[in-house]
Amino acid sequence: ALFPDSTTNMVVLEDGGRLLFSQEIGEAIDLGNGDEIKPSLLWTASLDSTWATGCHGLAERAFCSNQLPLAKVHMMARRTINHDSTLAYRAQILAGVMDQIEVFVQNVSTLRGITLSKSQFDTIISKILPAPADDAHGKTVNAYAKKMAAVNYYYGEEAGGPAAGTAWAAFNAIQSAESHSFTEGKNQIRKQADIIIKEDQPLTVEMERACLALA
Repeated sequence: ALFPDSTTNMVVLEDGGRLLFSQEIGEAIDLGNGDEIKPSLLWTASLDSTWATGCHGLAERAFCSNQLPLAKVHMMARRTINHDSTLAYRAQILAGVMDQIEVFVQNVSTLRGITLSKSQFDTIISKILPAPADDAHGKTVNAYAKKMAAVNYYYGEEAGGPAAGTAWAAFNAIQSAESHSFTEGKNQIRKQADIIIKEDQPLTVEMERACLALA
């Protein structure tokens, strides 16, 4: 095994067609005020090649149970007879993830240093998640209302957390909404995995960009 005795979770989907499991690979890092992240890996594979065999670096945040994707996929390969040799890159994978964690912590430090009020948060949200037009279909209006309810709920959770009133809290509020609430329904676990595999969290990216512009 690449990282013995480190597996924290394993999920089999679609009658064994897809597999994902996570591993902790380092000590928890305290970002300040007890706000901790843990370096980890998410492995994905499938029998029908719908998912490539992949190793994705994550920073797991204890306060909100967020799995924050790092900037780099550390391994991605389709099913081949060479998997054994591919999986031998333990040292490279570990070094790559820890390098990404270092950069990630630096970015978090910047976000934690930016004070962000609720009104500023609402202004950013109005731009990255705009309200539908007055003549929009009822389904569109309801979907928007549901998303806004999730965003405001998680902002409220962050308001009582270790990074309250900062851009880091705002970042986690929208990331929580995107990963936990916007994926609700059928196949939620697969949708959440796809977010990490495809690096598909556009609102989270826009929130970070808007917050960093205030630095």
